[in-house]
Amino acid sequence: MNNDIKSLKSQHEAFKRKLAIKLLSEGLTQSKVADVFDVTRETINRWSRQYEQHGDAALTSLPRGRSEGEKRHLGPEEEADLIQKMTDYHPDTAGPCGIGASGRRNLG
Repeated sequence: MNNDIKSLKSQHEAFKRKLAIKLLSEGLTQSKVADVFDVTRETINRWSRQYEQHGDAALTSLPRGRSEGEKRHLGPEEEADLIQKMTDYHPDTAGPCGIGASGRRNLG
């Protein structure tokens, strides 16, 4: 997905949350606001609590997913080595299961 589209989506989500808080402040119940936005009452309750605790900052969307490098199992050198091996490996020159004509594994 394009970053511009992601940005628009997060702006839309923030606008939706702000509008929900405005409707709550005008006296609509959490259930009615939840119906308007097609979310659960618990979601509206969470938005409301976050807004009460943190103000407008709580209504903006946070980046989704893992940050770069989070929970990696390979270090940078190991990753570079693996990429090199994958790049150098040519299955067309290897026989079954990576065993070449010499009878040795041809995995780099």
